[in-house]
Amino acid sequence: MFLILLIGAIFRIQPHTQQMPTSKIITIQEIKSSYLIGECDHQKVLLYNVKDVSFQDVIKVQGNFELIDGVHNPPEFYFPAWCKNRNIQYALDVKDYEVIKEGTGLSHDLYRYIQSKDETTRSLLNSMLFGIRQEEESYLITSSGMHITTLWQMIRSFLSLFFEKQTLELLCFFGMGIHAYATVLSPTMLRVLSFQLIRFLFPHMDMKDRLGCSMFLILMIAPYMALELSFLIPVAFYLVSVFQLQKRKKKVVSLLVLIPIQFFCMQKIDVVSILLFSIFRYLSACLYLLAVLMIALPIPSVLLSMGVRSLEYLSSFHFTFWYVPALWWLVAWGYALVRYISEDKKYPFVRFALLLLFSQFGCYLNPFGEIYMIDVGQGDCTVITLPFHQGVIMIDAMGSLYKDIPKDIILPVLQKRGIHKIDALIVTHEDYDHSGGVEELAKLIPIHKIITEKQKDIDVSGVPFHFLIQDYIGKNANENSIITYFEMYDVGYLFMGDAGYGAEAAILKEYADLKVDVLKLGHHGSNTASSPSFIHHYRPKLALISAGRNNRYGHPHKEVLDLLKKEHVYPLITKKQGGISIRFQGVLTYFETADCKFGCIHHIFENTQNEQKK
Repeated sequence: MFLILLIGAIFRIQPHTQQMPTSKIITIQEIKSSYLIGECDHQKVLLYNVKDVSFQDVIKVQGNFELIDGVHNPPEFYFPAWCKNRNIQYALDVKDYEVIKEGTGLSHDLYRYIQSKDETTRSLLNSMLFGIRQEEESYLITSSGMHITTLWQMIRSFLSLFFEKQTLELLCFFGMGIHAYATVLSPTMLRVLSFQLIRFLFPHMDMKDRLGCSMFLILMIAPYMALELSFLIPVAFYLVSVFQLQKRKKKVVSLLVLIPIQFFCMQKIDVVSILLFSIFRYLSACLYLLAVLMIALPIPSVLLSMGVRSLEYLSSFHFTFWYVPALWWLVAWGYALVRYISEDKKYPFVRFALLLLFSQFGCYLNPFGEIYMIDVGQGDCTVITLPFHQGVIMIDAMGSLYKDIPKDIILPVLQKRGIHKIDALIVTHEDYDHSGGVEELAKLIPIHKIITEKQKDIDVSGVPFHFLIQDYIGKNANENSIITYFEMYDVGYLFMGDAGYGAEAAILKEYADLKVDVLKLGHHGSNTASSPSFIHHYRPKLALISAGRNNRYGHPHKEVLDLLKKEHVYPLITKKQGGISIRFQGVLTYFETADCKFGCIHHIFENTQNEQKK
């Protein structure tokens, strides 16, 4: 039943595109550290730049709604998809606002009361009770909501000393309801309430049936939870409790369950967080209870602060493995887990050890190479991985004055591809959107060689990378970009940097017979590059364009896109498609994009059924 519900949730009908809201009167529903969630025109919206409001406040705002968008590099967390699953499709960057009606209710009053505290106490209580944290990433415990589950298990055990079972279940259900009403009906509270409701309504039901009914109720209300930690970890633990296992073996199975879930949801496992899971779980529950007591009792905030710092200290120890699990790997781990539970005493941990080894070294057995154009916004960064992981080459590393691109975007892409070093980093020219992240990236991952000037060709594991028109001197930095050409299995790739018409004319003159199947257009698709004569002469099958959403330059320019259409060149643009992956092995070379476009270089086609309409 679990698998049927899970598969049904994965292939559920996606939320339809909603009409853009017209009202500027918005009721505040949820408060996050960097944005708010409000409701207007019977739909949820995101609000930025709104402060000093509380739950259920009604505000009048100034600004324009826009569709939620952002960089997209699967399997990285994609915020627009997270929002869409919750029926949130529009955001508003608020220019000005006024509170036209003060909110009411327990959550409103509690939040207002907490904001009157000193800064330290306010920050701690906001974090513990409302989940308002300064950092987007939180502990595995708080992400899964297991501290809330543990807290209510502790409360249940205490109340069982004084009340009969039916009265106990009723008290717990109402207590959880008040808890959700006073804070926020988060996915964790929805799950806790659903399980408790089934427990109360069907006290004599078998545990397995109770689990199935609870899962059905949760996924009917919030089907997006099927693939989230707040659902998967508690359900997995509940399934483990169904089996009649010895206490020691049950703990081992619980740890083994965490590994594939972490790989699936986060593409990494932190050994420390897994081994200390029980400690984190109870410590977080106790801190939550202490935060609740601080509201009514004169408890010094230093106690909560010490507890949080202890939790942060324990969480600061990391031993992390990265891996994007394939379906067969998850199935194999599940099979190994079933065999272990069924008392298979012959080499019980060999299967797990082999699967873990493959997760870390399987990339060296992969015959496919990859060219991945990272969606970094209005800039450039492309990673080239040779077959069997023989070498890694990067072309450009964007920097930004507003965001740490190397740490937040580039490094996770590398880690989840099993890349631990870069053999050569080619910096096409000095513009910040091409070179600004080099220094920071070098602190995060070893780079064997950084190329910043035109030089002789280089060889990486037997694959030559050619630098064209080395003697050409352009009129500016863009024209003097390092232009890189290489071939993989008879498919030619040409990366132009920000080079324009002048450099293109020099290439036409010196390399007229160059085989160009994939062309990375110069200057982000600007009309200062990609001349008609250049495109017509080489007639690439695929054009790659790295450009940011809503960029102020209007890249790529319409005349360039019209030219590509006229010459039957298929464009892939990061601001529309997200990250772009080209994989190659022998006679097969194909591309795949973040928005589910797929095609072969020699026979390009779209999966139009999955295309996102803009």
